Amino acid sequence: MATTINQTKTKMSKINKEVKEFLNAPENNKEPWEIGDLYEHIKGGLTYDKENSFIKFQKKMNEKDFDKVLVIPQGWWLHISPLARINPEEWVVGVLRKGKASWITEVCKSKFDNSQDAYDWGIKWINEYNEKKSNK
Repeated sequence: MATTINQTKTKMSKINKEVKEFLNAPENNKEPWEIGDLYEHIKGGLTYDKENSFIKFQKKMNEKDFDKVLVIPQGWWLHISPLARINPEEWVVGVLRKGKASWITEVCKSKFDNSQDAYDWGIKWINEYNEKKSNK
């Protein structure tokens, strides 16, 4: 038997009434569940960094010279990722070159101890590739 729209509306209004009664019942509201009761450091409904360490971090980063950090030549992409195993930790790098219609994977290499070593190897590979191309 098909349920009519009016029957569905009646069922929904009963459910809504029961939910409201449950949520507003005093026995369900004994504990302090307001966010201000759970966290000490609240501003505008959001938790904040009491020691302002994030602001200190931002200032420190603004002082650094980023011209030498993570510079990948235009038209290239390095995909650096840890492998799934933790012991021993191992990193992999993929070197991709921008083609006419998509990115082309030129080379992948694994067995790096950390992401910086993978990045350094990828940059070296790109530089050698560009040098060979320019000498042709």
